[in-house]
Parts: sequence; structure tokens; C-alpha cells
Amino acid sequence: MPTDSQRRNLASAHHAEVKALNERIALLERLPPMDEDIELVRRFTEPLNNKIALLEQQLAEAKHGLSEVESLIDFSHGVAGLHMNGDVAPWSELRTGGRYESWLIGFDAAITSTQEQA
Repeated sequence: MPTDSQRRNLASAHHAEVKALNERIALLERLPPMDEDIELVRRFTEPLNNKIALLEQQLAEAKHGLSEVESLIDFSHGVAGLHMNGDVAPWSELRTGGRYESWLIGFDAAITSTQEQA
């Protein structure tokens, strides 16, 4: 059985723990509610999420357009009338590595970029 001195020490220790817990509770009660933080984050991120969705849609449309032009190139021989002399300018001369690559080098770079992302 504990002595009176031991009981007083236990009671004192218990009292100190309760006091420390009450101080922590008071500190937590002074913090702003989490709901306000969540709403603030939502209001901040919503326009960014909308912008990301718009950019993703535009990227998908651009990739689709690139793919369609690439298919057109794959199923044709070149561009008639480009040299204004009636000759067909073959795609091999207009694409990267060709004699007139400056016409489509940006297109080829975009195709390569979309293929690397896939």
C-alpha cells in the first residue's frame, strides 16, 4: 500500500499532467478551424485546376491535329504548287533533314515531342 507521501507525489504528478493537457487543449482551441483552411485552399486551387483542365483539352486537340496532318503527309506524296512551277514538292524535302526543312521543322519537333510524352 502506498504511503501518504507517495500518494501526494502521484496526485501532484497527475495534476501536472492534467494541467499540461489543458494547456494543449487551450492552444488547439485558439487555432483557426480546419474548415476555413480547406475552403481557402479550395478557392486558391480551383482556378488553377480549371486552367489545367483547359490546357489539357487544348493539348489533346493540338495532338489530334498534329496526328491528322501527319496522316495526310503519310498518305500523300507532297505539296503541288509550292514551287509555283507545277512540280510536286515531296514531303522528304520539306521535313527535317530535307532540302527545305525549315518549312516543317517545327511540325516535326511537335510530333517528336508528343510521341515522347505518350
